[in-house]
Amino acid sequence: MKTFLSAAITILLLSASCHGSGSRTTFLTHGPSAAAFGRGETGAAVFDDHAAAHYNPALIVNPESGGFYLAHFFLFDDSNYSCLALTQPLKNKTALGFSVVNLRSGTVELRETITDSPDIVRTDSRAFALSAAHTFRQFFGITAGATLRYVHLDMSRQAGGGIGMDMGGARRFTGPVIFGNKSTIDTGISAQNVLPPQITLSQDAETYSTVYRAGAAISIPAMLRALSYDTAAFFTDLKLEDSSLAYFCGIQYDFSGRYILRAGTYKGHYTLGAGYRYRDIKIDYAFDLAGYADFHRLGLAYYWSKAAQRPAISKKKARENNQFMKEARLAFIESEKQRKLRNGEINTLFKKAKSDYNRKRYLKATDGFEHIILTYPECKSAREYYAKITMAMEALAQDNTTSNYEELSYAKGYVHYYGKNAGDAINEWEKALQFNPKRDELNEYIAISKEYIKDMERQAKEKEAQRKAEEAFALGAAEFDNKNWVGCIKKMENVQEICKSEPFASSIEQTNKAEEYINMSVEQLSKTVERKQRRAAAAAEKEPDPETDTEGAEKKYKEGLVFYAQGKLFDATRSWEIALRLNPNHEKARKALDRVKK
Repeated sequence: MKTFLSAAITILLLSASCHGSGSRTTFLTHGPSAAAFGRGETGAAVFDDHAAAHYNPALIVNPESGGFYLAHFFLFDDSNYSCLALTQPLKNKTALGFSVVNLRSGTVELRETITDSPDIVRTDSRAFALSAAHTFRQFFGITAGATLRYVHLDMSRQAGGGIGMDMGGARRFTGPVIFGNKSTIDTGISAQNVLPPQITLSQDAETYSTVYRAGAAISIPAMLRALSYDTAAFFTDLKLEDSSLAYFCGIQYDFSGRYILRAGTYKGHYTLGAGYRYRDIKIDYAFDLAGYADFHRLGLAYYWSKAAQRPAISKKKARENNQFMKEARLAFIESEKQRKLRNGEINTLFKKAKSDYNRKRYLKATDGFEHIILTYPECKSAREYYAKITMAMEALAQDNTTSNYEELSYAKGYVHYYGKNAGDAINEWEKALQFNPKRDELNEYIAISKEYIKDMERQAKEKEAQRKAEEAFALGAAEFDNKNWVGCIKKMENVQEICKSEPFASSIEQTNKAEEYINMSVEQLSKTVERKQRRAAAAAEKEPDPETDTEGAEKKYKEGLVFYAQGKLFDATRSWEIALRLNPNHEKARKALDRVKK
């Protein structure tokens, strides 16, 4: 009995020291995954390697497919912890797994008294587990799994074993669009020892306590470099054991699917980890920063089924892939060149307009911001300043309580000028000049207004441009009401082109309204594509066939290439789907979509 008690104490100390927490009562509560441990032992929701069944048996149905995992942790005084795990996917989202974990102590010396010769003993604990999991599509895609485990304890002179069972469930959700990509949210819940093994070594039976885990993780694709897709992920787990609730959290950053950095915390501990993946081999390392638990944890995973199932790529397909990547790279380079050029032009114009604004030369500032809005509609700051000036001038022009008649006349003239009432504007500005003859800006705009009054041809052109823009806008709105999104986009782009090439009094307002209709039409196009995908096998939709917009489709295709090069796959997919909607015969967009989906 003395030997058994001493050996039992040794095994408990080993289990506690492995994780730096006295709450661990058996070696099963220590996770074998170096990857999960590097994130603060968060492993209830995400498959890291083939030891995932230890945390949640449902996780062995995973996108990484089958393979094996080896782990070995050197502890203290010749003690060590080892794991071997294997998984194999079957048909119809089903997988099987097998694992064995082993915690072995070094030599332990037992004596009755200090003068006795020592009795050398060792402790050896093993667990053999068989797991199975299946994804039930008819039940919202929930994956359920179970593990049947045999636990064997060898305390030198006493040995025994017992059978237990674990259960778990997992579900993946589509998360919000972050950094231009759809994020993914993984959730999992498990109960270890839901059927606890009972082991009798001497006279008393030991029953393993039930351990409940719940976890969640969000994975966010991110752009770090062009044509390189990184992933940032955040993890959190809760564990309930013996009425004690513990919280675990961690972060992970994956560089292009090859280099991985991890960090995490649990119960006052802090962990660090790293991983490296080359083709079908992944090596993981983890370390606990606590002084008494600073053991090196090393794991090796190999994914065989994924390699076996990877289709061979023909030389023709390889050439097509290389050509597509080259096209995306060139589109990105050209886009960056154009962006920098436009930014330089915008900055020059914006700096001049803002300078006029700061000097209270609101007429010049308004003309400057209006030119930016019509030529570079992506400049939101120009829109904000333009709206700020016009609102301030309109409010001041209607303020009959002010005693600053110079500013009142300036504002009234401003409103008349941009309302194309040049005569009234001149009258107001001449009043303002009587209060302050040094306002050279007003002399300049009085001269412009007098020329405008004389230029009847210009006035006629502005009226004609306004008529054409209003007519095109009405046609575009009608196309929108008839659910012809492509036709609406083309008409509204025509409105914007008229406003840009032949500005008139309400050009900015018409441009903004046209932009709103374009955005709404693009959104409806995207929704139409999604509906068609969901109902591909159903009857054709009762919607009018869209017009073909070859130029617009090519523009959307190139826009998608730039998004693809930036790692924004969600935006790229959306652009290519719209390109096909604008021109169903755009083969490059179709092939690009197929490539991304595969």
